[in-house]
Amino acid sequence: MPAERYYYSDSITDFLRRGTDEIVGALARASVHDINTKSTDAWVDEIEIIRTTLAPFKDRGSVYFEYIIPRMGKRVDVIALVDNVVFVIEFKTENTDKFSVEARRQVWDYALDLKNFQEGSLNRTIIPVLVASKASTRKCDFGLVPFEDNVYQPLLSNASRLGECVETVLDKLQSRHDFSIESDIRWARSGYSPTPTIIEAAIALYNHHTVDDITKHDALHSALSKQVLPLHSFARFVPANLHRLGTYFPTVFHC
Repeated sequence: MPAERYYYSDSITDFLRRGTDEIVGALARASVHDINTKSTDAWVDEIEIIRTTLAPFKDRGSVYFEYIIPRMGKRVDVIALVDNVVFVIEFKTENTDKFSVEARRQVWDYALDLKNFQEGSLNRTIIPVLVASKASTRKCDFGLVPFEDNVYQPLLSNASRLGECVETVLDKLQSRHDFSIESDIRWARSGYSPTPTIIEAAIALYNHHTVDDITKHDALHSALSKQVLPLHSFARFVPANLHRLGTYFPTVFHC
């Protein structure tokens, strides 16, 4: 993993001043993977879209490209902090005229991960946004559906309306213009403490004990005691998010 949790970051003001080649170069230098034309072309497209989107919000926030979600081993395409609202923006790279269920779930998972495991996001409003660049205007959806933890249901936008999407959110939330680069840096570098899911806890159990060991009471008690805390955390998380989990896993949660 690179030293920072992101490949490139800047205040929105400085991001707007930099050339696309300069930003792509910074992304390429930070990447831990081989860079090909497909990767650089995708970055160029994203940079241009985000540049247009954030132009009205100069001096109001920061932008992060390829922000790493350590627990999931994945990277958010772009995170924009505007007026202290966290926009988690994921671009569709295939079938760019459609908003698939899988892509919606992915960007929502990123937002939920930040809210639950990143210290700096605990008291922030988080807005996941899925961008299908070529989707028709009628497929876009900027309706704000809040949940108790201030993580909203994913919004859907095409490339040309992404700026409108951000502006609509900020207007409806009546956000305050109290940008501080120091505050944004603290958010980006704040503590990240993931709690294993029930699946991860089960894997940890079996990684350190054979099936024969687990059938023995002493071994079972010892092994399970180490998993109690993460499982309790999971048990607290599920009831609060059951309505969201059921949206994407109806056969599991709505039997």
